[in-house]
Amino acid sequence: MSAPQTEPQTGPQAETLSAQLEAHRRLLRALVWRVTGVAADADEIVQETYLRALTKPPPDLSRCLRPWLMRVAMNLARDRLRARRRREAYPSWLPGPLLHEAPAPDALLSRAEGANMAWMRAAEALTPGQRAVLVLREVFELDVQETAQALQMSAERVRVTHHRARLALSSAEDALPGAHHGPVQRDEAEALLMRLLQAVSVGDGAALRALLHEDVVMITDGGRRFRAAGVPVVGAEKVAAVQLYFVRHSPPFVRFEAVSAADCWARLEREPAGPRWPTSVLVGVEVRGGKIAAIYSQMVPEKLGGA
Repeated sequence: MSAPQTEPQTGPQAETLSAQLEAHRRLLRALVWRVTGVAADADEIVQETYLRALTKPPPDLSRCLRPWLMRVAMNLARDRLRARRRREAYPSWLPGPLLHEAPAPDALLSRAEGANMAWMRAAEALTPGQRAVLVLREVFELDVQETAQALQMSAERVRVTHHRARLALSSAEDALPGAHHGPVQRDEAEALLMRLLQAVSVGDGAALRALLHEDVVMITDGGRRFRAAGVPVVGAEKVAAVQLYFVRHSPPFVRFEAVSAADCWARLEREPAGPRWPTSVLVGVEVRGGKIAAIYSQMVPEKLGGA
């Protein structure tokens, strides 16, 4: 016989518990997204964390639930990252940006939601354990003991893992073409993105090449479902040629709008045009020296939400 299901909490205790859970939802979502790289995964993990809290809550509900919630969420996030890497390993894989409508209400949440795509791409070189330690130590600024408690690790293991994570991240960032390490200048990036989309839409090759850094990288994630460049494309001439090829051989987009994320992103929409072409695409850019250093095109439906 299967074990009996634990019933969710009810009554005043459930209301108190739900209020605490909602107070930490956005922060937990950003924490898990930093580890998994996919906003839809983060949403599912936060929901599972809350279900566990409602069915098997910690014994002392008078204390802040955040440490307990972080421990549950981080365990789930590491498992999800391991499973995703076994399932989705291809050269053009991209994280899904974390989109949000309202500005972050505090500095911690702003840092958590603010990882640019260069950081997220580099973090793919880390093990799930390294990535979790790095996020807790450097983004959430937990001390060694707090991190050890959250991840159920020894303090010494946290120190060693953090050191190795820093080395691996630095090496990965240095190796990434187009990686941008400075703060995002949103006005500049948004203006360049709009000019890029305009140049591509009318097939203006000269205007397009003038916007691109000489070592620009373009990564298009079609999730093996849609037509996309299967590997990263590097160099202004090659990127321009591929961009113009796709605009000539794909159904036109009917509208686009800027969306909020750590980097500058726009959502492009086209009328339904068959199984090879997605109806919605997110396009993002990184800027360096006044030119576009990276272009990201995200087509996978599960990575387009998060708003």
